[in-house]
Amino acid sequence: MKTVINRKRIARTSYRLVLLMLCFRPPAAPAATDPVVADPAVKRLLELGTAEFENGRYSRAEEIFRNAKSRLENEGTSGTPWIQVEGNLSSVLIAEGRYDEAELILNRLIVLIKENKNIDRRQLPVILGSLGRLYQQTGRNRQAESTLREALNLGKKFLTRSPDYLSDLQNNLGVLHLKTGNPKQAESDFQKAMSLVPEGSVENEVRRAGITANLAALYFAGQQWVPAQQTLLRALCSLELS
Repeated sequence: MKTVINRKRIARTSYRLVLLMLCFRPPAAPAATDPVVADPAVKRLLELGTAEFENGRYSRAEEIFRNAKSRLENEGTSGTPWIQVEGNLSSVLIAEGRYDEAELILNRLIVLIKENKNIDRRQLPVILGSLGRLYQQTGRNRQAESTLREALNLGKKFLTRSPDYLSDLQNNLGVLHLKTGNPKQAESDFQKAMSLVPEGSVENEVRRAGITANLAALYFAGQQWVPAQQTLLRALCSLELS
C-alpha cells in the first residue's frame, strides 16, 4: 500500500512539472523564409531580430524589427517583406504580453494579404497561426480553435515544405483541446503533431520533446500513470538527444 502511495506522489509531482512544460515552449517567429527579402540589410535585420527573439531578448528583438520596419517605410517597400517584418514584430509583442498591439498588427496583416494577390500566400497561414495563438493565450478559446484550424487547413495547402510549422499548429490545437476538456481530440492532435516532426535536427528533437511532454500531461490528467510516465521518459530522451 505504501508503494502505491509513493507512486501516486511521484506521478502527481511529475504531472505538475509537465504542466509547467506545457506553457514553456516559446512561439516561433512567424515569417516564412522564402522568398528572400530583396534588401540585404532588411534580411540581416530579420535574422538578427529572430535570433534575439529565440534567445528571449524581446526588447532587443523589438528594437531590431522596428528598425527593419522603418527601413521598409523609407524605401516605400510593402508586400511580402512588410508582412515578414510586422509578423515577427507581432510575435515579440505576444511574448511580452502586449496582446492588444499584436492583435491590431495581425488583423491588419490578414486584410492586407487577402487584398493583395501579389503577396506570398504562404504568409496567410503563418499570420493566422499567430493570431490563433494570441486568442489561445488570452482565453478566447472558440476564436482560437477556429483560427488555428483555418491556419492548419491553409498550411496544408501552402506550407507543404514546412512540416515543422504544421506540427506546431497541430500541437497548439492539442494544448487547446487539453485545456478545454477534450482529451480524445487532444491526444489525436498530439499524435498528428508528432508524426509531422522531421527527423535529424536539434530543433526538431526539442520540438518532439515538447509535444511528447504535452501527451504525457494528458495521460497524467486522466490518471493513466504508466503510459504517462513512459511518455514523459520519451520526452526526456528527446531532450537528451538534442
